[in-house]
Order: sequence, then structure tokens, then C-alpha cells
Amino acid sequence: MALQGLGENLLRIFLGDVPSLPPREALRTPRRPFRDLAAGNAGAARPGADGADKPCATEPTGGLWTPVGKALPAVSTPVCTPLPRIRQSNEGGPLGTRGKAPSIAAFRRQRDALAAAAFAEFNASVFDGRLPADLAMGWNAHLKTTAGLTHYRRQACVSNVFGTILRYSARVELSAKVVDAPAKLRATLLHELCHVAAWLLPPHVAKPPHGPAFKFWAGCALRAHPELPVTTCHAYQIHAPFRWRCKSACCGREYQRHSNSIDVARQACGECRGRLVFLGRFNPDNTPMKTRAPSGFSLFVRDNFAAAKAAAGPGEPHAAVMRALSERWRSRKAALAGATAE
Repeated sequence: MALQGLGENLLRIFLGDVPSLPPREALRTPRRPFRDLAAGNAGAARPGADGADKPCATEPTGGLWTPVGKALPAVSTPVCTPLPRIRQSNEGGPLGTRGKAPSIAAFRRQRDALAAAAFAEFNASVFDGRLPADLAMGWNAHLKTTAGLTHYRRQACVSNVFGTILRYSARVELSAKVVDAPAKLRATLLHELCHVAAWLLPPHVAKPPHGPAFKFWAGCALRAHPELPVTTCHAYQIHAPFRWRCKSACCGREYQRHSNSIDVARQACGECRGRLVFLGRFNPDNTPMKTRAPSGFSLFVRDNFAAAKAAAGPGEPHAAVMRALSERWRSRKAALAGATAE
């Protein structure tokens, strides 16, 4: 039967009676429909301005590649929740100005409360309350480029014939120089809490620092807070208020420091060995900071600190010298007030 059918087809071709082939589009293998990762439905073609399918360039979508000339499926994007803004308060609450980013000084006055509130929020939404409520968190003034650190500790609590019970603890430190805004605080704290969860919760791993355990909790954080992606390194603009510039016309390099640590009389430009000039202190928006006249106590400390330090002795700490100067200043003010009253 098969040979008879083949003979009939060859006879038809020889006589010119060729059956019509189906259109080319019908011969193509149907592609797997794209899935909307958020809704789970098949994606629709992206319409153009005239309502027709618009050809798009090749780009990855949903883990697949769409060839050039094909319409890309519509993929829903998560809606980012804006971060809460620090509001102005005349009753001693959080400082700031409506419609304006809070100053660094205002943020430093309330950063502890903001960190505690952010930790409570992240512990509930990302880690299901499994992190200890009394997790130690502090600020480190020596970190100049690192935004945060997580310190790990493991100690044996009970040892018996069945083995040793280990206790895991962690401590988080945030940089006082790098983390100077609420957005930086939330992003850095969430990153460090992923390290804490990888260490305190099974399988209790700290190395590699950004290994599978860290990435697992980073994925949980991304699902709970899509506006705060957890990355392995930050790209913050670090504000250093003190600035210097090279006097050389062919150089002009600027130097920034967190403190007034460059002595223009002894130090020179590292590029051309030219002289440096102090430009002053600047705000984060590159506007010069307003200089204030020194107070009476500041002038008193400047004139009497050397004598008070010598009188206290070589082993006396700086805090004790300042307390002695404060007592002398209060006595002096009281004597001046009594003389004025008489």
C-alpha cells in the first residue's frame, strides 16, 4: 500500500499535477507563549502609535530573547514605593523642610530612631520576625568608604556527651560618614540584615560573604521591597565637606576630606607637586557652608587648653581636661554676672 501511494504521487508530479502547498506561515513551529512573570498570563504584543504591532530591537524579556522585527510581550514592572520623607516639626520631632531633602545635621539627630524603625519593618516583612529584637546596631565614625559592617560571633554554651551547643550572635555597624540620608540608611541596613540572617539562621554561614545564603535572603528582600535592591557594593556619593584645590593652572585637581586634615604649608598636590589652597566647607549641594563666629567658650578653650593640659599631667585624658575647663568657664561666668549685678 505504501509503495502504491508513492507511485501515485510520482505519477502526479510527472504529469504536472502538483498539490498546492500550505502557506509558509503555517509550516512554522509555534513558539511558546511568553508568560507574564507577575500575573502568569500570556504576554500581549506591544502596540505602536497606530495600534499595530511595533517592531522592536532584540532585548531580553522574561528570560527569553525576542528576534529583531518581532513584537515584544508586555511585562509588568513592580511599582516602587517612595521612601518616607522627614518632615519639619516645631515640637522637637524629626527635622527637615517640606519638599526639601533633610540636612545632614537633622538626619544625625534622628538616625537612631530611623534605624530602629527600619529594622522592625524589615524584620517583619523580610525575615518573618526571626531576627532578635535586641540586635546590636551602632555607628562607626572611622568607616570612610564602607557603608556598613556585620560582625559575627560564635561561642559554645553547653557541652555534654551529646555534643556542643553553639550560640550565634551578630552586630551591625553603619558608617557615620557614608550613611548620611534616610535612603542610604534603609538600603545599607537591609544589606547588612541579609548578612545577619545568613549567620544567625541555618545553615549559619559567613563565607563567602555574598554566597548562596546571602543571595537567598537578598531575593526575599527584593520580593518584599522591590524599591530597595540588595547589591554586593554601593554606589553612594560620599559627601566630604572640606575641599582644597591645586593652584597650578595646568592641574587644578581638587581634594576632599571629612575633616580639616590637609596642611597647605607642609603638603602639596600629589599630581604636579603644586601648592594647595583651601576652598572652605561645602554642603552636599555644593553650596558653601555658612561660617559662624566662634563662641566665648571656644575662645576660652583655645586660650587656656595648653595650660590646663599641662596642669592635669601627661596621663590625664582629654575628657577630664575639658571638664576642668568647663568648670573654670562656669566659675568665670558666675563671677562676671555677680560683678555686673553689683
